[in-house]
Amino acid sequence: MIVKGELLQNLHFNFKEGVLKVKLLFVLVLASLCSFNISAKTLFEGYYKLDIAGKHIGYVIQKYEFLKSKQQYKSVYYVHFKQGTAETTEAVKALAQKDFKPISFQYTYRDKSPSGSTKYKVIDANFKGLNMTGIMNEGTLNSKKKSPPKQLTLKIRKDSILSTFLIHKILATGLKNKTNYAYNAVAEENGNLYSGYAKINGTEVISGRTLYKVENNFKNAAFVNHMDSFGHVFRFLSPSINLRGTLVKSPAEATKGLQMDAKALKELFGAVPTGKDNNLVKKSN
Repeated sequence: MIVKGELLQNLHFNFKEGVLKVKLLFVLVLASLCSFNISAKTLFEGYYKLDIAGKHIGYVIQKYEFLKSKQQYKSVYYVHFKQGTAETTEAVKALAQKDFKPISFQYTYRDKSPSGSTKYKVIDANFKGLNMTGIMNEGTLNSKKKSPPKQLTLKIRKDSILSTFLIHKILATGLKNKTNYAYNAVAEENGNLYSGYAKINGTEVISGRTLYKVENNFKNAAFVNHMDSFGHVFRFLSPSINLRGTLVKSPAEATKGLQMDAKALKELFGAVPTGKDNNLVKKSN
């Protein structure tokens, strides 16, 4: 799980201003994000509890699969958090070939502010060779001013990936301590290509587990992930805003006191995730 995108940018800006804006999933687009009816092997599924400065403000649901019949990787994640009357949800569904060459992604974002206005962004993009084409819609719901859809085009490099697959790309390259990984990735939140740099900077013992410490710099922001040798991230941090995501054993722990839209989750994931396919749960049983 890599924390980034509109989520992190808005968290950073609004935390500095003392107001945390949040976004709600644009349900009208979820029909285009329906799960594929293909035999799949779940590589990871889990719930993360999100905290800022020790205060529980939201949760993340992440699922990675390998679609056996298509020889493709699939990533789906859903982020929701709330403060006061403001709410945020961000969602991504992405596909990549078995060598992590991008196939497609869909991104949705909706921001309901305390003032009552609701901003949204929707991106649907596909790749053919080194060329990406897509459509982006963004604006304010119920606004009299309607912005026309924006056509997106992008030329990527032969080694480009979608940013959501970074951890699995590192695993495929070889997970070694004190190793540096330079990469370039498409950011799903805007459809642009950026250079990034990740480093395996030793190991740390967290809750009795020895985990790799992965330091990542992407889009001029620094993140830290603690993960095991299977790529299961147990904790992620954004030090600049004191944001922490912690893998937890149950959905209830991650979502306590927060909205959980079962209908939206079913449309996005195919079923409401149980959060049981990860090494925190498996090795605790």
